[in-house]
Amino acid sequence: MKQLQRSDCDAILEFLSSYQHLHPHAPLNDAVGQVIAAVECCPAAAEQAIRWLQLDASASIGRFRRSQIVQLAQSMYRFWGRNVASQNKPAPTT
Repeated sequence: MKQLQRSDCDAILEFLSSYQHLHPHAPLNDAVGQVIAAVECCPAAAEQAIRWLQLDASASIGRFRRSQIVQLAQSMYRFWGRNVASQNKPAPTT
């Protein structure tokens, strides 16, 4: 998994927005899968963001409002950052 960069949230949002415009009938899961491949973000973070926002992953991406796409991109980025941070923590000592 690659390290986070400041522009990754914008890259996720740009990719989701483009995908929504170019493939409005594709399910959200397909769009998120393409984001994971393109941006190399954490798949668990994407799944967690979809659950947290209570989005229907099987619904076509064209049905989502711009605000929902923005929230999804921000949530994916935030959960990705938490996953990276938790992996970089040293093991607790007993």
